Amino acid sequence: MSSVSCTLSNTGLVVCVPSARHEALCVPDFTRFPYDTQKCSLRFGSWMHNGEELNLKFAKPAFSLEDMQPNGNWELISITPRRNSGQFECCPNNTYPSLEYIFLIKRMSAIHASTIVIPAVVLLIMTLTSLWIPPNQQERLNLCFVNLIAHFLHLQYISWIVPTHGPKTPYLMSFSRDSMLLTSFTIIFTVILRNFIQGSLHAPSWVSTVVSFLTGCKAGEIILLNDYSIKGTSSLKEDDDMANIINNQSNNNPSQNQDWLIFAKVLDRICFIVYFFIYIVMFVTFMP
Repeated sequence: MSSVSCTLSNTGLVVCVPSARHEALCVPDFTRFPYDTQKCSLRFGSWMHNGEELNLKFAKPAFSLEDMQPNGNWELISITPRRNSGQFECCPNNTYPSLEYIFLIKRMSAIHASTIVIPAVVLLIMTLTSLWIPPNQQERLNLCFVNLIAHFLHLQYISWIVPTHGPKTPYLMSFSRDSMLLTSFTIIFTVILRNFIQGSLHAPSWVSTVVSFLTGCKAGEIILLNDYSIKGTSSLKEDDDMANIINNQSNNNPSQNQDWLIFAKVLDRICFIVYFFIYIVMFVTFMP
């Protein structure tokens, strides 16, 4: 260390302020990124001189913020000074006191909220919206694939922004990961429904029973939200039944695809409700 000018008061107090740069030790915890707070500490002490030779005490006040320069990324919340007595098992007859400053800093998250949190909310809305598009329409698959790619890019962006040396996975990354899994399941679910609707497989009797029940009661109107004409569907089924009686050799039954379409819509509504509650749980659990 270079020479330092010291100030000697009439009380015998000697004040020496050397020019030095100290780096604080921080144990990173990015669990609540980008709304995380970090705790860092600086400790000053001596291993060469014991407490009987060099007794360290805090000045009054213990710190000053007059020369502090504001930082655009972090906000200083508090500074806690603490004196450690320095008693160790190796040296029971001597003490090695130290002075410790504990800094609590909070990340300024306005930019991260705009680039990470808001897109995550938009992606979950896209996932829920896809369940309102009929599964036999190509637009639904297009939206699902775009949503899946957007989830992947969003997850990559988070992994690029968040430091990787933390011991825990950030909640926001877990949210984006699980939301991407739900989107992937939606694609698989849509492909299966499209195969049933557009295929030649006849609907089982229990599917026709469920459809007949839903198209003839108020619960069906609530579930289907009147997108299908209940009376029209019932009339179609009656006409098809009459046609089957007249000509039971017919291989094309228009009500079969209609049964699959209505049944698929019921599954979409159930899936939407399940997704909605899953997202609520994920939002409460993972969103910082």
